[in-house]
Amino acid sequence: VLGSCALRSLEILDRLETAAGAGDPRGLELLAALAGVLGRRAELHLHTYLPLIIAAANDPTRGVRQASARAAEAFAAVVSGHGVRARALPALLRGVEEDQWRTRATALGVMAGYLEAMVRDCPRQLNDEVPCIVPVLVRAASDVREECRAAARSCLLATAAVVSSPEIKLLTGHLVEALVETTQECTKVALDKLMATKFVNQVDAAALALVCPVLAAALKHRGHDTNRHAAQIVGAMVLLVRTPRLFLPHLPLIQPLLQQALMSPTDEIVNTAARAFGALARGLPEEEIPEVVPWMQQMLRSRDPVER
Repeated sequence: VLGSCALRSLEILDRLETAAGAGDPRGLELLAALAGVLGRRAELHLHTYLPLIIAAANDPTRGVRQASARAAEAFAAVVSGHGVRARALPALLRGVEEDQWRTRATALGVMAGYLEAMVRDCPRQLNDEVPCIVPVLVRAASDVREECRAAARSCLLATAAVVSSPEIKLLTGHLVEALVETTQECTKVALDKLMATKFVNQVDAAALALVCPVLAAALKHRGHDTNRHAAQIVGAMVLLVRTPRLFLPHLPLIQPLLQQALMSPTDEIVNTAARAFGALARGLPEEEIPEVVPWMQQMLRSRDPVER
């Protein structure tokens, strides 16, 4: 069997790249065959061929789309979790946010299988990547196409499998439902489950990535109890994480909503949001939240009694 170096020296890989990039179904079929021949070594070429396979999924010709699907399945059958992280994940995340819906659906479908490989082979590494993956999947879950929404749900469920926090792991079904459906009812159910949970273990990065978008949605709701409970959980999460720096990727999402909660006319919401801000200030270095102190000083100088 020819190795990768021999294939490269004979310009076979370059020709396959050209054919697949041109939307030639024969090139895509040969890529599928190549994955079967090379086995695990095929993941060395993922970063080159996967974007071409995903792009071919939007081809107007049905035969090309089918060949693209077979090539994606062939690579998924041999790739390892480590290969996914190093070579496939960036291309998949870009594909999920493409304009063409077939490209998005294909990228999501491939990602679901690849995430399962990461759960199997390198769960700790996937846990570290989840804060970057979940926001993309949450946006995909609100796609106008049912195919994309269903695939995004599968990806979120695969991602949730890597959560190590025992308390959050029991709630992943409710959290994913809230992220996919985005209704006030689903958000409230997930929030109520969180409020009823007694946490005795640290919260990991994957758990935090699933919880924070739900808390953000709850902070946007007009319900008095929903706002207050969401702010209360934010403060608790900062204290429960292994290191407060795990909260940093979610700060741009949560901080403006907490600031808005501080302006609430309801004292209970203001007090709870203030305690959450206090937890953030204690847990994070001041250089990580440089705009908070000037903002608070500005509010104290305001003529508006509510802002003060």
